[in-house]
Amino acid sequence: LLIYNVDIRSIDFPSLKIIWGDDLLDETSALTLSSNLELKELRMPKLRAIHKGNVRIENSTFLCYLQSKVNWNELLEDDAENRLITSDSAFRQCNPKLLKCTECDHCWSGKAKYCQEEYRSVCGDRCSSRQCFLPANSSEYECCHEACTGGCTGRGAHQCVACRELSLDGACVHQCPPMMVHDPKKGMLIPNPKGRYVYDRYCVEECPKELLVERDACVRHCSEGSHHDMTKDSRRCEPCKGPCPKGNLTLFV
Repeated sequence: LLIYNVDIRSIDFPSLKIIWGDDLLDETSALTLSSNLELKELRMPKLRAIHKGNVRIENSTFLCYLQSKVNWNELLEDDAENRLITSDSAFRQCNPKLLKCTECDHCWSGKAKYCQEEYRSVCGDRCSSRQCFLPANSSEYECCHEACTGGCTGRGAHQCVACRELSLDGACVHQCPPMMVHDPKKGMLIPNPKGRYVYDRYCVEECPKELLVERDACVRHCSEGSHHDMTKDSRRCEPCKGPCPKGNLTLFV
């Protein structure tokens, strides 16, 4: 996410929960704010996590709430010291004493609806996932499942805000069920009736029609040493016999 040289006073992302960081600016930054001399507030009240990559803020002198009222350790998995990068020109017009949050300790702006959602700092050290939630009608926080990212709304891998790795039928998992499994009686691999393909961050029964299939994954391109034979009624990548034919990067449509 890049916000560069805008001349407005505020920007809202009211529903943004996770910045995944799959495409990093300069291979390092998931969120970059640069040369925004008029911008005073960037409001992302639902943001829970920046999964990969750094945050870089430079030459954006009035983004004062980001300096002193946002808890960056909540968003950067307790690693703000290394993942939050600010230049000398950032925040130079800010006076933290003039900023206040309403009904909360951390916020994106002064109004109550812009309070930052916190689910890590409230846990202490008792949760191995470093994430927790407050059940209804309770004053005791409980731990989120380790497969969650961005916290959770209840117990178990099916109540995560988002999945750290993959989602299978609404539950977070570390890997999808393989398409082939070993049958000890036959001594061979057989199709797994519960097998799923990996597609983006999901385990799916079938790959989207516009994608190819390679092993247990839905892919845009076949891997090196494999190709898609356009003469066959199949979307599967096959090992090349000799040099791979040119045009191997063409998508199946």
